[in-house]
Order: sequence, then C-alpha cells, then structure tokens
Amino acid sequence: MRKLKIRFKVLCCLSVCFFSMMSFAQSSKFDKKIWQSIQQQNLNENWIAVFWSLECPPCFKELQTISGIIKSTPDLKLVLINTDADNDMKEKMDEVINKYQLNDLTLLHFADEQASQNRYIIDPTWYGELPRSYFFNRAGQSQGRSGLVDKNILQQWLK
Repeated sequence: MRKLKIRFKVLCCLSVCFFSMMSFAQSSKFDKKIWQSIQQQNLNENWIAVFWSLECPPCFKELQTISGIIKSTPDLKLVLINTDADNDMKEKMDEVINKYQLNDLTLLHFADEQASQNRYIIDPTWYGELPRSYFFNRAGQSQGRSGLVDKNILQQWLK
C-alpha cells in the first residue's frame, strides 16, 4: 500500500511537470476594442490577420503553411482569428491551434452568436467567405483577400 502511494505521488509530480511544459492555445474573444488595439500595436509594421474556421477545409492547409513559416520566422506579425462564433467549439479550435503549433501567435475567436457583428467591425463588405486574410501595411491600411494565401505571398508581405 505504501509503495502504491509513493508511485501515485511520483506520477502526479511527473504529470504536473509534463503539463506545465506544454503550450496550450489561449485565444481571446474578438471585439471592437481588441481589434483597434491590435491595429494600433502593429502600426509601422506589415502584418496579416488570417481568418479561419473549423468548417473550412482549405483553412487547415493555410494553417499548416503558417506553421511552417513561423518555424523559420518566429517573430512573424500575424494574427489568427477563428470565425466559428460558437463557444461549444472552443475546445476543438484549441486542438487545431495546438496541432499546428501556432500558440505563440496572437489568437482571437468570434464571440458566441456574434459572427455578423464581428465581420462588420473588420470589413462591412465582407460576408464571411473563408479563408480570408487582411494585409496591413505600415500606415495601417489594409487590403482583404479571399482564398488560400501561399507561403511566398506571406513571406514577401511580412518582410
């Protein structure tokens, strides 16, 4: 019985150490204030906002591309925003971010039932097609683009 208690304590300690070393996705709810703050923080920088969804198969290809780029360019100025707007899907969103090792990027997600309002904040002419990216220049001006963005375009813009 005593050996069992010791093994249990050792197992608990190892589990705590293991999980404390793992990096978990920490996304924040998207809103107008956060969006304006991100834009302000990135003035004088080229940066990209990438919108994705669990229901968008091409988005996963784009996330994989981004994952490859951040391994060679860790100071990437890129914001990932999930558009699912369903709190019940939050765990699955986090799993995807962890799978592609994108935890170190700025991560946001649309608030539950707020998709259309959030899209309007970003771009009143955007109706939700995905994947969608906004390329911001140093002056804070943006250009939206629907469809997959390849590695070369991402790397050129972020230089």
